[in-house]
Amino acid sequence: MRTARQAYDAASQLVAWSTLYLALAAWWWPALLIAAATCAVGIRRGHAAMETFCLLAESVVDLHGRRLAAALGFPHAGPLRPGVGRDVTTQLRKDV
Repeated sequence: MRTARQAYDAASQLVAWSTLYLALAAWWWPALLIAAATCAVGIRRGHAAMETFCLLAESVVDLHGRRLAAALGFPHAGPLRPGVGRDVTTQLRKDV
């Protein structure tokens, strides 16, 4: 997961650089092309990195969800059911 997060951070930095190139475009018009390309590449890489991150997070829940539910005191037998998942989510959410 760390590698996926680092890839997302790198993509975010690329988009940030594109805004700096956009500012430079006021004095040098080719910077506008560089800004557009840099932004497009950064967004594309960011989407790919976040997709990977989400798949990894989902896999972690698939592998360890039952243990987490048991540790939080939610009884269940067999695979996790939506009701138990809602109970775990309610317990762990910070905004509730």
